Amino acid sequence: MFRLHALLVVIVPEVELAALALPEDSVPRACALHCVGDARTRISMDPGRTPAARIAQARRLARSVHVLCDHYENGDHQCPKGPERAAYVRLLTHCPGCRDCRAVNEAGEAVGMCDTRGRLYEEYRRARRAAVASREQSGATSEASRRTSVHNLWT
Repeated sequence: MFRLHALLVVIVPEVELAALALPEDSVPRACALHCVGDARTRISMDPGRTPAARIAQARRLARSVHVLCDHYENGDHQCPKGPERAAYVRLLTHCPGCRDCRAVNEAGEAVGMCDTRGRLYEEYRRARRAAVASREQSGATSEASRRTSVHNLWT
């Protein structure tokens, strides 16, 4: 776990600098800065006293290393690309500044969630579902058009 902690101490400033170079209104910037804040929170957490708590902390640190490396190497990690981007950015920009959303218990598990976060998350989920449904419908429409075109070729 010490190695993950040390790796994060090195990676966090690099990803933060790369993110700050992105345009201020970009989703990859907001997402990367959110992940940087999350990693900093995880670095400062007590690993816990029990083996289970230490394993959970090591897993959280490993996820932070993975996500930050992905941001650094790929630029936009897995940020939403469709119409759900706006809802995603609202969620990302709320949580780091909200004390209730950042609350953790003595085992280091996230336990905080305010009403605003819940509302923003539901807005993001609805926007994601609508985007997926729209893509599926346009895929079905284009498949039907393709079949009609092929049928017209043979008739």
